[in-house]
Amino acid sequence: MASDMRPPRPPDLDDDDDASKEPGGTQANAGPSKSAALKGDKRTFITEQGAIEKLMLPSQFVPAGERTDEFSSCFEYQVPGNDTMKIAHWLYDNEDSKLSADLGERWGELLGKESHTLTEDELDWIEEVIPPEVYGHNGAFDVISIRTEEFGGRNVLVLENRWWDADRRAFGLFFASDPEFRLRESLHFEGTDKDYRTNFLSAKVSFMRMKWKGDA
Repeated sequence: MASDMRPPRPPDLDDDDDASKEPGGTQANAGPSKSAALKGDKRTFITEQGAIEKLMLPSQFVPAGERTDEFSSCFEYQVPGNDTMKIAHWLYDNEDSKLSADLGERWGELLGKESHTLTEDELDWIEEVIPPEVYGHNGAFDVISIRTEEFGGRNVLVLENRWWDADRRAFGLFFASDPEFRLRESLHFEGTDKDYRTNFLSAKVSFMRMKWKGDA
């Protein structure tokens, strides 16, 4: 069971808005209306990407590429010089990756409850919400924890896991792109045990302070 220690609530993200407006700031990953990552004062902001209105990434993370196939789109962020650690935002938001109406309704009901560790009955069907190759890797992993938890004022599905065949761990959030909970997204941090010891807490704080589209 993963630790339930919660980091202290950081200052409001608006305190950092001016950083993204510094002269010389650049815009990256500005795909067709899907992605925008703004760099300023050595911080990268993800803006208007999927369900995310604004998210300030941990220090030194910068855009590291994007890819799209018939099932999903993925935007990756890394610290230059470190190829074992990344933050990635996956969007499973097209017809080929759409969940059934019944499954979307069940997922929406789950996230509407108080935050909790999933029950055996919930575990029986929730694997249908999680993409088969979770985070773009094979399925050779142990689940450390699967639960719902509040991030940025909304409940999301949290999956923590560790791979059997590599020094790799991941902490991922799964949430919906649409009101019917049929289109999915995931935002995750992954890396080695060493990366976790040095960077996981700052990544989780970053995720906790994100702002969602449509929220006041």
